[in-house]
Order: sequence, then structure tokens, then C-alpha cells
Amino acid sequence: MRKAALVAGGAALVLALTACGGKTDGNGSAAPAPGGEQKDAISALFSDPIQLADAAKAGTEKSKSAKFTMETAVGGMTMKGSGQASYENGDPKMSMTMDMMGAQVEMRVVDKIIYMKLPESLRAKQGITTEWTKVSVADAAKTKAFGGTDPNELLKQNDPSKFIEQLKTAGTIKKSEKTTLDGQPANHYSVDLDFAKMKDLMPSGIPAEATEQLNGKNFILPMELFVNSDNLPIKIEMDMGPMMKELLAGSPQAQQMGEMKMIAKYTDWGAPVDVQAPPADKVSEMPKK
Repeated sequence: MRKAALVAGGAALVLALTACGGKTDGNGSAAPAPGGEQKDAISALFSDPIQLADAAKAGTEKSKSAKFTMETAVGGMTMKGSGQASYENGDPKMSMTMDMMGAQVEMRVVDKIIYMKLPESLRAKQGITTEWTKVSVADAAKTKAFGGTDPNELLKQNDPSKFIEQLKTAGTIKKSEKTTLDGQPANHYSVDLDFAKMKDLMPSGIPAEATEQLNGKNFILPMELFVNSDNLPIKIEMDMGPMMKELLAGSPQAQQMGEMKMIAKYTDWGAPVDVQAPPADKVSEMPKK
């Protein structure tokens, strides 16, 4: 169960960190180009995942910021989060607040420093005496708080083309339709991701103990992808439950697994992102292992 949670946690963070891309207004729909008009019609549906990925990549390269919400359900436990991110000029800035089983966790990334505001009980266990604790992105994997996950590697995956490459390399479009999402026109794609083709593109920041179990396995990960009129992602759903149940078949953890789903929504593509470091007198160095 713990290893299943590690996989989910790493993947959820990846989804959060991929919140960057094209220009849209506050509703997540395409913003008009200078001198142009708002597009009302949704683009044509793609049947080829490579063409879909190329169109999405072209849109996301227009800008490097978005707001996002995310929800991850693992074995009856739910983690919810929201935030904003900017990845201009290879200098990621991000703020994210997460609710994990009733505990609030806040994380900020500014000037390649990770700041975390952990629950008081967890701070006490780790010997943190200030409201906030910090660690450089480069040194984060050496600390207790990340449990072996390397945020440095996860942050390297912030370019949306990394996720899009998975679609190009491992995706098969099973169904597509024109629909609406939150009141705006959208194209909806049901995609199967072949894990055997996808795993080499998974972030190396996911803990080794979690990925080792997946070696040599052949799983299909279903994904629901909604894009707006600029082919920018506005909702992504992934269901890892069937894969994990098969992986853990015959073990006590399989009975406890329950669902394992992730949902991410993206809005305000291209909007300014303001992320500030906490006051220096409220920050201490994050304890190492």
C-alpha cells in the first residue's frame, strides 16, 4: 500500500508541475491574439495521437504559466491541491496548497529554492522549529521530508512536452468527441497509454522502490484528456487503479487498494504568476536524513 501511495504521490506532483502552456483567459479558453478576436469554434478532432500531441505542444509553447487544481484518490484517501505555476526561462516558480487527510501542506518554489509549510505535528517530528522550512532544489532528495522522491528531477519534467511525448510514444486514441467543459467548448479524447512504452519517459524523481515493481510489467493506463480551442489541456483524468490491482494481485494490499485516480484541471493559461519567498525570519533549513 505504501508503494502504491508513493507512485500516486509522485505522479500527482508531476501533474501539478506540468501546469504550463498557452494563452487563455480566466475561464481556461483561448485568449485572443493581439489584434485578433476570440475564437468561438472548437478545432477539429484528431484521430492520430501524434497530430494531437503536436497541436497541443504548439499551443503550450506560447506561454509558460497556468493555475491548476488537482485531486488524487488512493485506497480511500484523498489528496486535493491547487496552485499556480510559471516556468519562464527555465526558472520555475510555483505555489501549491495541498490537503492530505485533513492536514494542510503548502509548497513554494522560488529562485530554485523549495519552501514547505508542514503541519505542526510533522514539523515537530522532523525537528523543524519555524513555520517554514527550505531546501535547494538540488539538495531536496537528501532531506527527510520528500521520502526519497527527488523534486529536482520532477521539476525538470515541468515542460509540458514531456507529458505530450508520452502521448506521442505510448498513446492510442480510443474515442473522441466534441463536448463542453465548465461552460466552454472542448474536445474530449479517451486515450490508452501503453506503460511499457511510457515508463522510460516517467520522471526519475519517482522513488526507485515504487518504480522497481513496475519493471517488466505490461499495463494500459486509461486517460481522459479535454482540450480547448487552442488544443491546450483543461482537464486530465488518469485511472491507475486497475494497473495497481493487477500489480498487487494476491497480496493483502490488493484488497485495500480501492480506487487510484488523478484529476487535474487547468485555467488562466498565460496569466502572470506571483510567487514570493516567505519572510526570512519564519524560515529554517530543512533537516537532512
